[in-house]
Amino acid sequence: MNKIKVTLLATAIVGLLAGPAWCGIIAFDDYAVTLEGGATGALNAETNGLAWRTGYEVQSPPQAGYLITNEPPLGYNTPTQILLTNGSFASGGSAWTASGRQFNTGNEWDPNSGAPSLTSVIKRISNEPVGAFIGADGANIWISFLARNNAGSDYNISLNSGEYGWYAREDNAPRPFVKLRVSSGQWALEGKGTNAGNTLVSTGISRTLGDAYLMVLNMAFTDGNDVTKLYVNPSSL
Repeated sequence: MNKIKVTLLATAIVGLLAGPAWCGIIAFDDYAVTLEGGATGALNAETNGLAWRTGYEVQSPPQAGYLITNEPPLGYNTPTQILLTNGSFASGGSAWTASGRQFNTGNEWDPNSGAPSLTSVIKRISNEPVGAFIGADGANIWISFLARNNAGSDYNISLNSGEYGWYAREDNAPRPFVKLRVSSGQWALEGKGTNAGNTLVSTGISRTLGDAYLMVLNMAFTDGNDVTKLYVNPSSL
């Protein structure tokens, strides 16, 4: 499988809950690390941010093509607004390898065992013996980041409920996932529920190698069917 050259900047996850008014950042990673001796540093074991269980894990070998860097810079603006960034971002892609990190939702079902910021958006899944999973009924979660595909025809950024960071976990077990990807040269959203096959929906927006795109993902959880939406380059910040 041909992997991609990926860049990610300032991943921010904001949670909204039905009922009493509440809104706040529940997790983020701005890759704000000191780059010593040049413009790059290792992504493997990077621990910056809020509400993560561990640092980044990069598939063997640990340094294969995955870096934190500030060159070339990423940015996004509308005709009247400029997105503020801190400069550094994650970059990677080498052969079939992948990288990832886990949210700190707790190993046991205890709403208070993980990161406090995640307490209001986690739930227990009946067919899972242990652990807490993001997706409490009534939670409305927004995820935003800048993405740039520098080379290659494939691109995957996924959120999955497996215990591994590797994207392949989605295909090796019957677990839900949401994936931002490129399909036939266009940005697309792919998803899989607990009782259904994969669903792929194209945005109709073409991917241009080397261009940065602002991705905004909205996930609304209910006691029925959850709804996920992807906005590419929204006109207002």
